[in-house]
This record gives sequence, structure tokens and C-alpha cells, in this order.
Amino acid sequence: MRPPLSTGDANIQGHAFLTSSSAEEAAQESDRIGGSYFTHYLVSGLRGAADVNRDRRVTLHEAYRFAFDETLKGTETTLGRAQHPVYDIQLVGTGDLVMTDLRETTAVLDIHSSVGGRVYVRDADGRLAAELYKGVGAGAVSLALEPGRYSVVIDDGTKMWRGTVDVRPGVQNELTRAELTAVGAETTTMRGDDVPIDPSQYRVMPFQLGLVYPLTTNRIEKQRKVINRFSLNLILGRAAQIHGVEVSSGGNWVDEDVRGVQLSAGANYVGGNVHGVQSTAGVNIVGGNLRGVQGAAGFNSVGGDALGVQAAAGVNVVRGHMRGIQAVGGVNWARSVAGFQIAPINVTKEIRGAQVGVIGVAAGKVRGAQIGVINYADEADAQVGVLNVTRKGGIYADIWTSDIAALNLAVKFRAKYTYSFLAIGLHPAGQGRGFMSGVGFGGHIPIKQRFYLDIDLATYWAQPQFRFRDNPALINSLRVMFGWQENRRFAVWGGPTLNLDIDFQGGRERMGYGWVVTRAAIDPHEMRVWPGFVVGISL
Repeated sequence: MRPPLSTGDANIQGHAFLTSSSAEEAAQESDRIGGSYFTHYLVSGLRGAADVNRDRRVTLHEAYRFAFDETLKGTETTLGRAQHPVYDIQLVGTGDLVMTDLRETTAVLDIHSSVGGRVYVRDADGRLAAELYKGVGAGAVSLALEPGRYSVVIDDGTKMWRGTVDVRPGVQNELTRAELTAVGAETTTMRGDDVPIDPSQYRVMPFQLGLVYPLTTNRIEKQRKVINRFSLNLILGRAAQIHGVEVSSGGNWVDEDVRGVQLSAGANYVGGNVHGVQSTAGVNIVGGNLRGVQGAAGFNSVGGDALGVQAAAGVNVVRGHMRGIQAVGGVNWARSVAGFQIAPINVTKEIRGAQVGVIGVAAGKVRGAQIGVINYADEADAQVGVLNVTRKGGIYADIWTSDIAALNLAVKFRAKYTYSFLAIGLHPAGQGRGFMSGVGFGGHIPIKQRFYLDIDLATYWAQPQFRFRDNPALINSLRVMFGWQENRRFAVWGGPTLNLDIDFQGGRERMGYGWVVTRAAIDPHEMRVWPGFVVGISL
């Protein structure tokens, strides 16, 4: 443990490690930035871009959040794929750890609230000093800079604006909309969907008819690759590209790209990219990227990235990034997902959105929710299920006493904002003696520093008087608990409860201390409602 750190009104002990990427990823650098994505955005954040509450102080959590979001945004479309900075922060104390106090810096540039868009600040040598996104009317943003002349470029999504400002120490340096002038966008060569066809390499044959390859009309062309507008194949057809529709009762084989619709009863294969619809009763395989819809009764596979919908009865695979929906009757797998995975079994490295099914697995972070019977993630915002495990959230033991049972023990599985638990309870003596076991699910709400609020609902199978051969009772307990987290592995909590007991045998005292507010007899059953209490610790 390091010595106490004191910053302003904070007194904190512990350590904080920030890394530019996860263990499975490479840390990327950019020629445009002139260095590491993470370092660039962390420095921009520390200069003031991360000051989200505009108190002119940048805390550790603000700096990390800004660097994470900007690094992810900047690398989502790179060849190295999305990069996710990670942290290990173990701090105990009061207050926030302030990394930069803009009130004490000598030279500050204030970007006026009227200025909005992606902001690029370069020094006199052309080096990128800071980069951030600022909404119009979001309030002024202050950047701590070395004294000197800076060029500022604003991209508001429709126009580009440029201005020059001298940042001097000890005075207010403000950039307003009036100091910016509109500039024209640089003319560039666009390469993409509308690249002209090279007649020396390709021949466009509007119609193709075939029995089985090579018995097709495409074989008329001996030298060049063939592009078809419409292709009808009885068993198997083959072309370099399809710009239109291809239909086969057997299979379709395209060496390069498809722009349009590819339909078959057996299989579709595309060596390059698909922009459109690919559908079959058997197997769809795309070697490159998919933009559109892929539907199969059997198996879908995309070798690159996918944007759209992947639906199958068997298996969906995206070896790159999936943006959209994966829905299948068997297994979904993608390298990363921004959207939804819906299947009995969902597997990905990371997801922004939701996994819905029976088993959900994310080797990295879930920025959203996992909903299923069994959920696992390295880190997750929310998990809803019976068995929920996160490596960073951890597994805890809860020990408590309540008006239902004097001694209770639970194994708690925590995500960032949710948790589930498996519990047993024992009341050893008196008219309310008995044993119970059950499951529960709840939400975790951080309040301030080490304080939090937990709300959960649990259902218990109870055996009053330890008579395990008698009909059981069903106890439902809604708990509202205020907690104090001393450190990562110890917390004290307690609060009121509202309880419903359904006695399937009737005529027995409820488990616990016995008081009841209201009861109703539904022969031979009995229902009882009462308020209670719970006090416990987490280990």
C-alpha cells in the first residue's frame, strides 16, 4: 500500500493502474495523432476535456472514463479492431482523487459554450495537443495548455471551422464562435461501393443461366472475370461478382463480392463482401464483411465484420465485429458485438447491448445486460439470471439476521449494478423454528463514496418446525438495504423488508419471530403479510 495521497479535500490510500488495452489486445498508435491513442486521449482529458461536471478539476475516474470512451471510438474502425483500456483501482478514503486542478494552472484556454463539435487543438509546430467532442450549449470547456499560439479546428458535422488563439499565462483566453471562420473540406478521392468497373478485368453479363458449374453461360468469357446482374442456376452457379440477384436450387459460389440478393436451397458462398441479403436452407459463408441480412436454416458465417441481422436455426459466427442482431436457435459467436445476441448459447469477447438466452458468456466487458439462466463476463453492467458471475464483480458471502430467520447465509454473484444470490436460513428455536432455502435477484445503486443502496426480491422454500415431510411454505421477501463499504471485501448493511408467506399446509406459525399484520385463509392454505427487518455483512 502506498502512502496516503492528499488532493484538496481528499485523503486516499491505495493504488490505481491504468493500461492502454486489455490483455488480449494490442495497444495501437496513430500517425494522425502522432502516438498512442490512449496516451493522447488521457492527456487531453487531464488538460480539462474530461471535466464533465465543469468544476475545473479532473478526477481519476473522469480522466479514465474520457480516455476509455475516446480510445474505443477512435479504434473501432481500425485494422487492429476496437481497443479497450482497462484499470485496477483500489483506493480507500474520502473525496475524489483529483489529477488536474485547472484553478491552479497558469495558462488555460476556455472554449465557449456556443462552440460545438469535434475539437482539434494543435500547437505552433502542428502537433495535436488536445482532442475532444463538445456539444453546442454544453457549457464552456477549459483546457490547460502551455503558453503559445494554437490553431483550433471544429467539425460540427456539417461544416469545418478554424481559428487561431494566443494562450497567455495569467489572463482569460477564450475561443468564441465569432473568432472562427468556415473552411472548405479538402477534395479527396473516394473509394468504396461505387468504384468504376475496369473493363480490362471484368465483363458484365446481365443474365447468367447454368446447370452445374462449369456448364453455365458465364463460360463464354474465357479471359476476364464475370459480373452478373441476374443469375439462375439449377444446381451450382459461379461468378466473380453479383450485382443484382442470384438464385439456385443447389448452391451459389461467388469469388468476390455480392451487391444484392443471393438465394439458394443448399448453400451460398461469397469470398469477399456481401451488401444485401443472403438466404439459404443450408449454409451461408461470407469470407469478408456483411452489410445486410444473412438468414439460414443451418449455419451462418462471416469472416470479417457484420452490420445488420444474422439469423439461423443452428449457428451464427462473426469473426470480426457484429453491429446489429444475432438471433439463432443454437449458438451465437462473435468477436465483439454492438447490439443484441439472442440464442440458447451466446458467446462473445465483449458486447455493448444485451445477450439474451440460456447461457451468456463474454470474455471481456458487457456494457449493457446479460439475461439468461447462467451468465459469465469479465465485467458487466447488469446480469439477470440464476447464476451470474463476473471476474471483476466477484463472488461474496453474505451473513445476516432477520425477523424470518436468526441466521442466514448466501453466496452473492455481483455485477456492476445487479446481483443474484443463493441463500439458506435457519431459525433454531421457538414456535417459528425452521429451515429455508431460496434464490434472489437485486439491483445495486452507488450513492456516494462508500455508501450504496441495494433492493432485491427473494423467494424461499421453507420447512417450519423442521418437518421436512410436511407441506412446505413459500416465503417471498422484498428488501431495501442501505450499506457502507469499508473496503472491497467487507461491507455492513441493513434495512426494512416486506414479506409474504404462503403456507400450503395451514395452521402453523410462520418462520421467525411470529408477528403478522394481515392474514387470509384459502382452505387449506394460509397467506400472511408483515413488515420486517434485515441486518448483515458482506465478505
